[in-house]
Amino acid sequence: MIKTDGKAEAKIIALSCSQPPEGRARWTLHLLAGKAVELGILDSISNCGIGDLLKKTTLSHGYRSSGA
Repeated sequence: MIKTDGKAEAKIIALSCSQPPEGRARWTLHLLAGKAVELGILDSISNCGIGDLLKKTTLSHGYRSSGA
């Protein structure tokens, strides 16, 4: 499990809810990991680490509810 503080987690969650990069329909875990490092939110994190972080917050990244 990755070790992050609440501020870093909040920034990554906000990033995942923001507009994806130009030319992309949505954020991927790989893109989120790269952007988090680029923005200095974390020194390093893997796409699996991003997935674990989002799973911990009950966000279902990339999936939409059908309402059924």
